[in-house]
Amino acid sequence: MDEKTMKAIGVFIKEKRKQKSLTQKILAEMASCNIRTLQRIEAGTVTTYLHNIYPILSILNISHEEFDSMCYGKDIRMFYSDVERIWDMGLVKSYNVMSKMIVKLKEEYGELDRPTIKQAMLLLEGAVLCDEAKDYSASLVAMFEALKLTTVGIISDKHVINYRKVGDRIFSLYEYRILRFIANLYALLDEPKKSFELDKAIATSLEKDTNNYGVQKRLMPVMYFSLSNGMIDDGDYANALALTEKGLHFCYQTKEFKHLGNLLWNNGKALYYLGNTDKATTSFQESYNFFISKKEYDTANHLQATARDKYNVILR
Repeated sequence: MDEKTMKAIGVFIKEKRKQKSLTQKILAEMASCNIRTLQRIEAGTVTTYLHNIYPILSILNISHEEFDSMCYGKDIRMFYSDVERIWDMGLVKSYNVMSKMIVKLKEEYGELDRPTIKQAMLLLEGAVLCDEAKDYSASLVAMFEALKLTTVGIISDKHVINYRKVGDRIFSLYEYRILRFIANLYALLDEPKKSFELDKAIATSLEKDTNNYGVQKRLMPVMYFSLSNGMIDDGDYANALALTEKGLHFCYQTKEFKHLGNLLWNNGKALYYLGNTDKATTSFQESYNFFISKKEYDTANHLQATARDKYNVILR
């Protein structure tokens, strides 16, 4: 990064900090960064150690898209838009198509070498390794490498995650996605305790991330669902119920309904195991109705069969 760009970034970060009425000392503490490093960043004299900047961006609610556009001197939001489109497509369609799109992205944006852009590409590549090649170990390595590009102290050289530091930090959308992906990979690799502990740390971090409501809105419901799954598996039904109710309230409050059906189903399971079969039946039925309304008939039929065979509940 050239000196002119660093100067511009320093001025930009300083202005954003003052807009939030934060002192350098407070911002440095929030970002787990040395105050002298922050002073150098604002003065535009830091040309390396970019990982120190990324936690600051999250706290000041500066998107990676905005930051990268400033660094390159051109608007590259289209790159992130393409990544989002591919990510969403990959989760519901063919990963073979997704693989081809990754190649296309590299051809179109090959000159962009920002750590955040490499991170986005590794996220996509890790998804392909996981869901198409079923190579969970290789996918996990890709996720570790992606996270290391913009964070320090979260993952050791031996690929051990510090859950306390995850809970203490605030992350970008892509960093949260990578952490969530790692938690899912732990589960696939038959390490449920690691998966659950990481999910708890991510949820703790997200609840602190009041500066980035959009990230919370997008990720909190799936976190409540995932954690309640782990609690139900462990027989912790009371806490699972409290968490699903919290998640349902969040969905209705934010009008973010993507994971509503799953939360309703887990709510029903927790109620059932706590002996409240009437409320459990109602929650199961609402979950079933949700997937029918979304025309996700395979999921609805699966839940209908599960409710009948496992919980002796008839859904119509």
